[in-house]
Amino acid sequence: MTPLPWATDEPLVTPVKPQRPLFDLLTGSPVSVNGSGDSNPPLLFPTSNNQPTPTILPLPLVAPPSNDSDLQQKLTSLEKELAIKSEEISALHQKLKESADKVSVAEDKLQQLASEVTSDREKHQVTMEDLKSKQENGRKRKEKEWEEERRKWEEQ
Repeated sequence: MTPLPWATDEPLVTPVKPQRPLFDLLTGSPVSVNGSGDSNPPLLFPTSNNQPTPTILPLPLVAPPSNDSDLQQKLTSLEKELAIKSEEISALHQKLKESADKVSVAEDKLQQLASEVTSDREKHQVTMEDLKSKQENGRKRKEKEWEEERRKWEEQ
């Protein structure tokens, strides 16, 4: 069984022999690491012998704002844009509120029509029952009349 790497006395990372100086990213000039004027500090990214050494390029500087008036103008334009958007949102909110009111009125009308239809249905149902009973009564009356006429004919 092999021992775990941290259980041995050997260092996990082998130190790198300095091969190339570090550069100041802003000026591009060599920098001493320990203040002793060492012009050959260790590399940030050590490379093997068959790979090329990476080139460290200076970072581009961000230009500071030219003056406060530019920032003030930008802030003013953003505030105007915000005010316009706020007005648009208020207008949309008002339209939404009006639409909700219209929907509420329409729902009330729909409910009223539904109750009218229900009551008309009930009235129609009663009317149909009445009509059926009247038809039945009329049929029975006609049958009685025919029966009486038939008796009269039979008696004669």
